[in-house]
Amino acid sequence: MLCSVARVDGYRSALDRAGIPFEPDLVRVGDFHVTSGKQGAESLLSMPEPPTAIFAGSDLQACGVYEAARLLGRRVPEDLSVVGYDDLRLARWVGRR
Repeated sequence: MLCSVARVDGYRSALDRAGIPFEPDLVRVGDFHVTSGKQGAESLLSMPEPPTAIFAGSDLQACGVYEAARLLGRRVPEDLSVVGYDDLRLARWVGRR
């Protein structure tokens, strides 16, 4: 989808402006749904040196990231920062205590 290409381009552009090299091993490809976010996050969080932040391509994917973090014993935002995309109403309630 064109919007997903634009989101990855934005990610790469932000890294470039910050002087941070792009690492393809940190990118997971999926659809914009919860399951895809969960699977991608499980993969990333199982790395020997897992990331401390994940930028999901959609708010629904971000919900999947939250689920993966919970299952792997990571706390959001203490252990992992999560950013979604789309500003869905649902996102207001994710992670509330």
